[in-house]
Amino acid sequence: MFEVPITLTNRKFAQRRKLKYQYINYISRRFDRISKKSTTTDSLPTPENSAAENNDEEEGQNSEVGAYRRSVLQQKKRRRERHWRSVVGEIYSTTESETDSQEEEAEEGGEHDTGIDKEDSDEERKFWKKYEKPEKSFEIWRTVSSQNKQPINKQKMTYHNFKKIEKIPLRKMEIPLLHCTKENKLYFQSISRGLEPLKTSTSEVRNYRTRHIVTLTDLLHLNVSRHNWSLAYKIFATLIRIPGVQIKSLWGIGVEILDNLSNSSSGLDFLQWMCQIYSSKSRFVQNINYRSIVPPFQTGSRTHTAKFAITYLWSSLINCQKSMEPSSNIIDKPFDTENDLLQELIDKISEWVLTPPFMEDAEVWFIYASCHLLKADTLSRQFVNDNKNNDLIGLDRDIKINQVIKHIHYVRTFLKICLDKGGFAVPSRLIENQLKSFESRLYGEAQDIQERDVANVYDSIDNSSVENSFGDVYETNAEFLDTQLMDLSPEDNGLDEMHYSDEDSSE
Repeated sequence: MFEVPITLTNRKFAQRRKLKYQYINYISRRFDRISKKSTTTDSLPTPENSAAENNDEEEGQNSEVGAYRRSVLQQKKRRRERHWRSVVGEIYSTTESETDSQEEEAEEGGEHDTGIDKEDSDEERKFWKKYEKPEKSFEIWRTVSSQNKQPINKQKMTYHNFKKIEKIPLRKMEIPLLHCTKENKLYFQSISRGLEPLKTSTSEVRNYRTRHIVTLTDLLHLNVSRHNWSLAYKIFATLIRIPGVQIKSLWGIGVEILDNLSNSSSGLDFLQWMCQIYSSKSRFVQNINYRSIVPPFQTGSRTHTAKFAITYLWSSLINCQKSMEPSSNIIDKPFDTENDLLQELIDKISEWVLTPPFMEDAEVWFIYASCHLLKADTLSRQFVNDNKNNDLIGLDRDIKINQVIKHIHYVRTFLKICLDKGGFAVPSRLIENQLKSFESRLYGEAQDIQERDVANVYDSIDNSSVENSFGDVYETNAEFLDTQLMDLSPEDNGLDEMHYSDEDSSE
């Protein structure tokens, strides 16, 4: 009933995957040849009415019409050649598909002669080589915002053209199907016609261990849906100890059980253990024929971070933010910058992004910037109640100010790297406002005191309007007055005015 966390690698299922990817590669190659494309795209063809239409699609209609006209002219030319060959009695290909198959074989022979496909002999590896990340194998419809709307990558096709494209790949699949079992032949016929087999890969398994795994998986999901966390934890602990079970397929439900179960280790520790065991720095050997799912899709790679690693980083950041709330009285206790949880998280991420192989995922860089943002917030919060505690004075205050400025600089730098990587939206204006508020905490208290003193000095003086020599009247405030008189008493101000009046009379 539920997805089983195992990968069957016997001969039957390996043969099924080989037939499927071989057929897909033949179809893609034939489609690219018909549509006159030199390179394959990174997205799948989209149906005509799959999403909202955009007016930008009209720009590419001229090129599509030109390609269609060229294909029609070529078909007419081939019919004319076959007709005249039949008139003169020459031997010719009786069907158009045979001519196309000969041209296809000639092109494949040229590719093999040049050595293009020597390295990619595996059909499954050849298919996944086109997609750098898993999400690139799906269609992306940007129809929510009008600014981010892009023309849909689609190709209109008639049923006649589809059958024409499908005819040669089906003919090429006849030879591999001769060496397959009857069950695999039925499986291929069903998927080639767009049907989905009712029997899954584990429904007919007669192995006792596999049947136990299927039963435990069903019981695990049922107890989680009923919030029976104690029994679900026992099933989960039993399931991950069975050989052949992929923990990378069960980590999500395991974290949910550990977070809701009392008197047990937290899910954050389990995620940390997952990141240590299934590291993204492990080397992927291309020469090995992996029968299971492509390793980067589960363990992560240089450009694709595994989901459990991203979940671990976000959970750790939220945990650090909760431990540094104002209710924890951070101002009164000494702040240790080397042994706190946030510094450990910063060191962990810096190990991922600054040591080879370098992590190039934009989301990791955004989390890295968020850690420094939280660090700057925590350090700048110490200056809010500085006048009450009188803890930061002299050199210690200058050191703390430099630390806050350093983390603010890191936030701006890492956000720029995140935007350069692309593929991740960042609230730049909100973050910039927060950074400005952090900077105002460093000197905001002293400026408030200075302005308050200036206002008190001139409260007793009634000079709301001053008339200049040109007869213009200006409304003056305390902030526009001479700041040199700020520290002088009223008696000193009177003596100073008398001194200037004596100098004017002498002149």
